[in-house]
Amino acid sequence: MTAAAFLTDKRAEIEARAAALEEEARQLRAASAALSQLQGDTTGAPIARRPARRKPAGPPTRRTTGPGAGTRAHEAMRLIAETPSITIPQLADKMGIKKNYLYRVVPGLEKAGELQRVGEHGWALADAPADTPAANADAAATEGNAQH
Repeated sequence: MTAAAFLTDKRAEIEARAAALEEEARQLRAASAALSQLQGDTTGAPIARRPARRKPAGPPTRRTTGPGAGTRAHEAMRLIAETPSITIPQLADKMGIKKNYLYRVVPGLEKAGELQRVGEHGWALADAPADTPAANADAAATEGNAQH
């Protein structure tokens, strides 16, 4: 077989395959249009799949490095340092946020060794002395409530 005959045969095979693929593509478009109509889309357009959205590269939007990683936790610790024996509701009022967040974060900071309880409801920095006038008043109130 000569090179010219070989090329002629291959060209004919490729043209036949292209024609078959065109027929399959026509059938695919017809099936997609039928499916669209069954799903309520009357435009007859083939169903297009959207590519999956990917998050942009960069730092995470939420820190997951443990208790005290967020700026609110840092703000809470600053306010606790300024006002030893402050309660969670008082802290939430000063921060202008709901106390639910603090009821979740503050015990985590205690477990991490950053905070300590003062009396029954108060909080202080772990390295701060618990023997402050406010802490003593909170402890006295707690003892008074226990005696009644």
